[in-house]
Amino acid sequence: MRGFLPVLVLCVVVISCGGTAPEPSGVPAPQEVPFGDVPQSFDQTFYFMYGWDEQEGPEGILDMLLSQEVEIRRAWVPDSDQPGPCLMLQLTQLIIEVRRPDPRLLDLGFTQDAGSVHLGVCNPIWLEYRFGRLNDRGHR
Repeated sequence: MRGFLPVLVLCVVVISCGGTAPEPSGVPAPQEVPFGDVPQSFDQTFYFMYGWDEQEGPEGILDMLLSQEVEIRRAWVPDSDQPGPCLMLQLTQLIIEVRRPDPRLLDLGFTQDAGSVHLGVCNPIWLEYRFGRLNDRGHR
């Protein structure tokens, strides 16, 4: 019985530590910005997504785009943790700016129609993600 405890502890350690660590995300930590800091005029390097799977969230979408080697410069999303004056109206929308137009984004659920971009009245605080530039070898 005396040898049972060390074996049990070893089994628990092996089981809990035996998995592989998840791949680190290339998504930078967001910074809170007022809606006035979100671009209000858009060129061909801006894409928009309205609505997504709540479990995936904007960071999951951004991580997926990075895995597709989309060269994101910046991204913005309303900060749903900040209360706004519209109470129940929390729109899910994501704005991304890429280094050059990328038509693949249209096949991934994005649009270049800024007509539905929600004004900052209901969401005065947004999260901004700033991405580093890819070098010649594809590393950040």
